This record gives sequence, structure tokens and C-alpha cells, in this order.
Amino acid sequence: MRRTVFFITATLLLALMALTACHSYDEEPKSHETLIFFFPYSGLEWYIEENISAVKKGIEQRGGLQGQRVVVFQARSTTTANLFEIVWKNEQCVTMEIVHNMQVAFPGKDHTTAAENIMKVMTQITAYAPAEKYSMVIGSHGSAWLPSGVRRLEDMNIQKSFGTATTDYQIDNAVFAKALKDCGIHLEYILFDACYMGNMETLYDFKDVCTYFISSPTEVLNTGVPYQNAMDAMLTHNYRMIADMFCDYYIAEGKPYATMSVADCRHADAMADIARRINAGTLSATAKLSEIQNFDGMYAPVLYDLNDYFTTFCTDESLKREFTTCMASLVTYERHTPRFYTSFADYHIVTIDTCCGLTLSQPTENINAQPMLRETAWWKATHQ
Repeated sequence: MRRTVFFITATLLLALMALTACHSYDEEPKSHETLIFFFPYSGLEWYIEENISAVKKGIEQRGGLQGQRVVVFQARSTTTANLFEIVWKNEQCVTMEIVHNMQVAFPGKDHTTAAENIMKVMTQITAYAPAEKYSMVIGSHGSAWLPSGVRRLEDMNIQKSFGTATTDYQIDNAVFAKALKDCGIHLEYILFDACYMGNMETLYDFKDVCTYFISSPTEVLNTGVPYQNAMDAMLTHNYRMIADMFCDYYIAEGKPYATMSVADCRHADAMADIARRINAGTLSATAKLSEIQNFDGMYAPVLYDLNDYFTTFCTDESLKREFTTCMASLVTYERHTPRFYTSFADYHIVTIDTCCGLTLSQPTENINAQPMLRETAWWKATHQ
């Protein structure tokens, strides 16, 4: 973006930056929608390259973008990334570079630097590809609501995180969500192509920056979302089809271990209010936690089925009915295979007896998770 340089005071310059940060410039024509792919450095780079190729094939299959734009942020290392647009030209997809070797890093324990760089990326995207609305896909490792910088949790064999598979370059959910909010960006949907992100604690962090939250409550196999099949559904906001194609793909591949849900964040606060009232004094003292469906397969589980927990432990029938009604509005669709795969507590397969599409960590007896859990926004909203 070209700019004329004027000699102005530092105060005026700062004011100008605040007004323009993370927003597009008026002279740039707005598209109907910009779909953002956000691929931070994760150690999954080979799979990310395959994902990007699949995105292009999916666009070609649908015959173009039809007025929408697709922008990709792709980390090349822990400190550099490329930003480019996938455009439809002469009946095929071509790549248009926006920024080569952008200097950005998302250090797990340095939230200030991480937030600044998230805003830097979003500023570039919204300036280059302004739109009436935005949606986002995030592809990386994932560790549910666990804060960045967590080195080990109980018997974890593979450390997962939103970002890298190690602790040095992770992105904290709340930090990312706040950076989006500070940019003034509200997304039509966020699709997490990452393990374990389908949980109430994470959804609650993102509730104010997206309308729909699409995610998996279990581990996601390395291929991730089958973008070649799902691109049309993603660009037309057919969320049910995204979940169906995700599960159908892995069934067809002979790896029938997939879960995905679609949640409407506009009902997150109502669910928090109900959970707060249930927690205030209507939890059963005799219900058995061991009988609640868990979705991580650890010896001391952290992720339990949200619906199974509250409908089993809530002793107030009126509150339980209220919860069930809200649940139907919160999770608009979920799809799961009969079993899920986990790399926790040795690699193994776990049967799914019930699945609402979101997990909850409130009942965890995992002593390593408990102190961190109490720092989440969801816990604070539901335990006053």
C-alpha cells in the first residue's frame, strides 16, 4: 500500500496509527468475503503444503472464487512467514505474493510480542484484501484450552499446542482472540484444523470474535481437513457439510477416527449463566465421573463431554431442561465416528458412547490441569 509521508508530530502519528490499525483503507474496493488461512509454525509444514495444494484443487473444482478472496499466512520458520493470495485467473489458481519473509514470531510466554505480531498480520491482510466479512481457518497443533508454554500434562506423549509441538512458539487462545478483537475483526466463523479445540473453555475465549466456532473435541489426524472436498462448503458457509465431509473423508480412507462440531457463539453467555447456576449447588455428590465420556484417553482425563457431564451431575430437573434447550442452540451440528484415536497414555483407540461436540474440563481430577483451569475465562464466569 503506497502512502505519502508527511512531517507530523509523534502524537498525531500515533493517533493516525490507532485509527488505521487492522482496518482496510477506504480506497481499496471491498470483496464480499475474505477467507483467511492462518498457518503458524507448527512442525507440520509438509502437511500444510499439502493442505494449500488441496485448497487450490477445491477452488478449481468449484470453478473459481465467485467474488470471494482467499489469503494465506504461512510460517516458514519460527520467525518468518509468507503472506499470499490464491487468485482465480485464466481458469486456474495462481499465487499472488503479498509479503515475502515477513518477520513475525509468536513466542509462547511473551504475550505482548505475540499479540503485536498477530495484529501485524491482520493489518496486512485487511489492508490488502478488505471485505464485507471475514472467516478464518487455523491449522496447527492444538491443546484445547491449555495456556501457551505448558511443557507437559500428566502422561502426554506428544506435546500439542495452538502453534508448535513444543512450548517455545505457542499462541495462547485468549491472546489471539483479544488481538482479533483489538483489530476490530469479527469473523463469520473460525475453523480450527487442530487437535482438541472443540471445548467450552476455548469457545468461550473466542465467543466475541466469531459467530460460528467449528472444531474437533478429539485428536485430528495429520492430514487435517480435506480441503479439496470441503472448499465449496467453506466458501458457501455450509457448516454441516464441512463436518460431514471431514468425517466421511477419514471413513473412506480407512481411518474412521474423526469428530467435528459447529457451535453458535451467540449462545455461549447463556450457557455460562446456566452452568454457573448448576455449579452453585445442584451438582450430584453420588454421580460417578468415571462413567462420563472423556475425549483424551489419559489416565487422569481432562476433557469430558459437556452434555454428558451436566445432564448426569445436575440434580435440578428444571435447570437440566434449561441446559438441554440451550445446548441445542449452542451446538447446531456435530458429527462423530464410533471411535476416536488418541496419542495420550500410549497410542490407542477409544469408543465413543456419547458426543455432543464440545468437551468440558471442569470435573477433571488431573492435578496438573486444575490450577490452570481456574484461570480460564469460562471457569471465572461459571464459578462466581
